[in-house]
Amino acid sequence: MDCSDNEEKDKRDKVVVKISSDGDDFNIEVENGEGEKTAYSFSLKYIDNSRNGLFLYSYEHNEESPLFKEGKFPPVVYHKIKEYYHEHENINKKDADASLMPFVSDNEVNIKEENNAALLWYLEQYERVFMAYHEQVKELYRKFHETPAERSNYISSTPTMNKIEEIYLNAIGEMTYYNSLYNSVYNLKFTLENREEDERNRSLRQKVFNIQNTITRIKWIKDKANTEYQQQVTDKSMFLAIRGVAVGIIGIIVGVVGIIVGIVSFIV
Repeated sequence: MDCSDNEEKDKRDKVVVKISSDGDDFNIEVENGEGEKTAYSFSLKYIDNSRNGLFLYSYEHNEESPLFKEGKFPPVVYHKIKEYYHEHENINKKDADASLMPFVSDNEVNIKEENNAALLWYLEQYERVFMAYHEQVKELYRKFHETPAERSNYISSTPTMNKIEEIYLNAIGEMTYYNSLYNSVYNLKFTLENREEDERNRSLRQKVFNIQNTITRIKWIKDKANTEYQQQVTDKSMFLAIRGVAVGIIGIIVGVVGIIVGIVSFIV
């Protein structure tokens, strides 16, 4: 068995989740508390993947598992699997609203079928994901703009500006995945070009519009904050330059006075 030596751990609800790869499959072990004996385990069996980045797995689990609340697949496991495929991802519990939730079905889904349920599930979730990023950026800009220290001092505002940039880059990273699904040959409905007029299709079009509009607003806020921040830096640089020139002028004046006094003393 070719198991990965890198076990992923995450502590949620007083359990430790350990995930290891076995070829294309994954083995999941759950421990109670701090490293106690394994309470139970289950496996994810690889079935298929599509060209747009969807991977299909099957699994069976113990109904008594504390992770499977109300029969829902545990997000902690889902995100660890995502991290396996995208090692650069960093899922922060505080940013849970900006995380996708897994698609789970009692019946096998053909992920290579046009407008399949899994594809539309993830595409629709991105409305919530990008709106969450927008709320974070908007709140940071409010702090950046309304806090006197940050509004007038680039040193005070630098951490906030850095955080705005970080969230913007995270949103752009999510855009990569979103575009992969959006531009998929299997996506014919989640698009502005979908002209079907029933309630479901109108809702899909509205979500596409909301996503595009939200991404535009995120970039607008980031650019506006950056413009104001750069102005702070420029103002500070000009202030220091003017102060330096003023000190130099004072020094020259003092020197001239000294020369004049010397001359007067000599004449007397």
